[in-house]
Amino acid sequence: MDNELNLFDLFLLAWRGCKRAVKALWRTCVCAIRLTIRKWWISLPVLVIFIAGALIYTRQDNLTYKVYAVAKLNGPTLNLFNEVFRPLQSGVFFNGTPEVAHYIYDRTARRFETFPVIDCLRDNIIDYVDFDRDIKPTDTVNWQMRDHICIQFRIKYRDLAEVPTIEKQLIAYFNGNESMQHAYKSALPVMDRKVEFCHTQIEKLDSLTTAFYFNQKELSLQESSNNTIVTGEQSSRSMELFLPAIYAHIDYTQQVDVQRASYTAPVALEDHFAVNPDPINSRAKMLVLFILAGWLVSLAIAWGVEKACVKSI
Repeated sequence: MDNELNLFDLFLLAWRGCKRAVKALWRTCVCAIRLTIRKWWISLPVLVIFIAGALIYTRQDNLTYKVYAVAKLNGPTLNLFNEVFRPLQSGVFFNGTPEVAHYIYDRTARRFETFPVIDCLRDNIIDYVDFDRDIKPTDTVNWQMRDHICIQFRIKYRDLAEVPTIEKQLIAYFNGNESMQHAYKSALPVMDRKVEFCHTQIEKLDSLTTAFYFNQKELSLQESSNNTIVTGEQSSRSMELFLPAIYAHIDYTQQVDVQRASYTAPVALEDHFAVNPDPINSRAKMLVLFILAGWLVSLAIAWGVEKACVKSI
């Protein structure tokens, strides 16, 4: 029982371990700085070379930007879209070579990726794009839209003028796929029936509202052959209309109309590709990374030279 540790002893051991680790790190840094100063004739040229490399790498023509756009899927599922999208990531096309392929082969456009689009209120309006991919598919608050997806690729500054051409060829590649066309043609009649149903219900509600407000007698409803509502007298029952439900149906019908109007192709962009103004390899970030890498390389060279001098003595 004497070997047991209580919580205080455990914290004390952890504190002592952290102190030893910090002291060891401090001694290592001090030794590295002393070695850098002692072998300055090695460290300085290496740092100059790495700084020059950083300046060359971050020239304006070499700056790399992220380009992205949100695509709307009119019929195809996300799984089908990802299957068609995968050759753009691998650069391997089995069913012919599309026009956009030569931009991938010469690395004008690279690092193609897709990101889920989030709708928080479930009102079919895009709230944001999950670029971090930290939203789970089972999340009931941040809902991943099933008919929208964000497309992103990287391109250098000198090739930014090619973005409109790449956009057209990407859309042609998606919409020219047989599976995408089949899914689109299958979904189109379903959408037409949905629009027809919503407008039929609007006509019924209009007839029902007219009968309620302009006929003060008790009403009974009977559906006629032309999908309208006719009224008749009935002494046993009355009817009550709920305006919020009617307004909600009208709003839903408008959404369906807008959705049907966008059904022009299997894949359609919400807007043109936009360029993120912040480059990936910005000069400030690259200078810090290159200086750190140059310092580590100079330390390794200086340590090797010092060891060789000690052995020679």
